[in-house]
Amino acid sequence: MKLLLMRPPSGLKKILPMGILYIAGYLQNAIPELDIEIIDLRQRNVTDKEISAIIKKSAPDVVGISAVNMEANLVHSMSSVIKSVDNNIKIIIGGPYATSLSTRAVIDKNVYCCVIGEGEATAVELIENIHNGNDERLSDIKGIAFLKDGQYFKTPQRDYISDLDSIPMPAYDLITISDYFRDFGTHSGFQAHREYSSIFSSRGCPYKCVYCHDIFGKKIRYHSPERILQEIRLLYIKYGVREIHIEDDSFNINKERVKKIFNMIIDQGLKIKISFPNGIRVDHVNVEILDLFKRVGVYKLAYGIESASPNIQKDINKNLDLELARKNIKLTAERGIVTQGFFMLGFLGETMEELNRTIDYAASSKLHMASFSFVIPQPGTPLYYQAIDAGFNFKDLDTDQLNPGDTELNISAVSIEDLHLLRRKAYRKFYLNPDRMYRLYKVTPKKTILFKSFMVFMTNVLPIPTTLREKAQAILYK
Repeated sequence: MKLLLMRPPSGLKKILPMGILYIAGYLQNAIPELDIEIIDLRQRNVTDKEISAIIKKSAPDVVGISAVNMEANLVHSMSSVIKSVDNNIKIIIGGPYATSLSTRAVIDKNVYCCVIGEGEATAVELIENIHNGNDERLSDIKGIAFLKDGQYFKTPQRDYISDLDSIPMPAYDLITISDYFRDFGTHSGFQAHREYSSIFSSRGCPYKCVYCHDIFGKKIRYHSPERILQEIRLLYIKYGVREIHIEDDSFNINKERVKKIFNMIIDQGLKIKISFPNGIRVDHVNVEILDLFKRVGVYKLAYGIESASPNIQKDINKNLDLELARKNIKLTAERGIVTQGFFMLGFLGETMEELNRTIDYAASSKLHMASFSFVIPQPGTPLYYQAIDAGFNFKDLDTDQLNPGDTELNISAVSIEDLHLLRRKAYRKFYLNPDRMYRLYKVTPKKTILFKSFMVFMTNVLPIPTTLREKAQAILYK
């Protein structure tokens, strides 16, 4: 039996496809005889004809497509092409799109079912069920949604895997990791080494921020420090990785665990750089932790601040101590660690005054870098339902609009035109600061990358068409 796992040709940054790598690794262990192939189409401008050729060459029995919400239209376009090649192929959708919009996804007659939430154990049952030809038993598989007698049907939620060490290593052997070195398209914006890999040391987050997807639950589940060291050593020795991007939602909540992991890396003598492109909690760092970060090779930290309005902080359940955040940003920057802040513009009912307060906070901080994204009420999040309760209608929502970098969705108290102007203002006010530029230059590991960063900055502040901006950034991230 042949399984083909894919990412759509969306143009999103081509970081390692960790979701399908974990699924593949789990399936390799559970069903050794299963033939698995991974094809990542991101940042490849493929035509329907080329997708058709890929399917003909692969000849899969099952295709699994992992996607985020704004890739939904691509998913269904791909599904149509796949079924036109062989109508017997079963198409399974996974990832955030399948979890938050399964009611939309399964309406497509080409889709066999959606996997909701954590997918490893569900994938094993599904593949075994398909192999045995037991379509009538789909209802017994937890964690999926499909059409049953023409109606949407969702099975009970599957329990999360409590022991993360029981999950095998991601199937790095099924991709060419060096392809991702060349594409240089990371969350981080820049790197100290091109030879990098992402890892997850935990799943879940105890916080209840209203804008976040809840795929892995509100209870943190950890890989053991020994298992994390094993994976880092594998990447370092076998694949030549020299930089690790830790993508956890809540890496630094348990400080003792953080210290154990990093001290083990130091004791092993691994000469690596470490970055946190997904962000960590700024209120859970201190001098001891930051000094250890610097010693182990952390060169870049991202902090999720989101808003400088105390009222917005409360409304979104972030509840960040903004003065403590400012202090810890300063402590981080003083250690020569590139310090980035994530900010979001346009929360539900957010006023011009509150938006400017966030911009002023970012500009007056010691951050080296900042990103300002638009607030998107992603389907399935508490914010999405809050917006509906406030009178916003998302019935005919085009998922192409679910891009936090550029959208016409707006749930704030200002106009969408003003929101776009404020975003450009934020980038100008933050970056057009000689002191900040000098400090950033000093701590940037590769000085030549600043040119790319500056050009990306220009595409964000200049009023250029979205299509042109995306093309320019795709070239710059190469």
